[in-house]
Amino acid sequence: MSRPNRRLSLALAVVVVLGLAVAITLESISPSSSCADPAAPLAPPGGWEAVPAAAVGHGAVRSLQLATDGPDDLGSARLLLVRAAIDGGAPPEIYLDTVGGREHGGWTYQSALSASAWDLMVEADGRLFRHDGRPTTWTWREVEPTTDYRWQATDQAVVACIPLDLLATDGTRPASVRIAVQRDDDWLPAPFLEGAAIPPVAAPPGVAEVRSPGRLAFAYQWAPWAVRDADPTGRDLARASQIYGEFDH
Repeated sequence: MSRPNRRLSLALAVVVVLGLAVAITLESISPSSSCADPAAPLAPPGGWEAVPAAAVGHGAVRSLQLATDGPDDLGSARLLLVRAAIDGGAPPEIYLDTVGGREHGGWTYQSALSASAWDLMVEADGRLFRHDGRPTTWTWREVEPTTDYRWQATDQAVVACIPLDLLATDGTRPASVRIAVQRDDDWLPAPFLEGAAIPPVAAPPGVAEVRSPGRLAFAYQWAPWAVRDADPTGRDLARASQIYGEFDH
């Protein structure tokens, strides 16, 4: 081999070694992104302490936190992490609206009042189910999870680590997911409302965020959100709630 060729081979070998060293270093200092690792905690890279509550409750379910193993952009992350803080007792069920719209998935209590339609359910024992029927039917089929799926329950919290590929529809991941938690008749967010969103959705201008429960008169009809100038599709209940809230009750 000529001297120039030897120099070129040596340079290429150095580049390869440096590349491997950088890759190993990055892997060693990066937070674990695999929920399949039993030694890794079920928490986002910065820990749950850094994640604000997406919803706060006053019953059996105290709070709901949502995160990913990377950016909030669901197209870039690999894993969705859901944590529900509870007051002891049995684990709650977790519902996910992965498609959007009310035509696909199951309605809360199979009622047309439901603002979300739930496509995926994490049972109280950690098993996964996908809705398989009309919105008014309680029809679910069990889903075989991938190795990255993990579920953990204590008397203080339930955490689910769900690969985002499981939430894909026809091979396409959702841009946004709505999530709610239920134990008995205690829901967070409240029953019939949309689930908490990831990425977070800012409140519409002029609408105050409500943190404490209150009474609200509501018309129990096929489309109660279609009142006056409210959005008739029901994707945003803020205006309908504002209208109903003007009544003395």
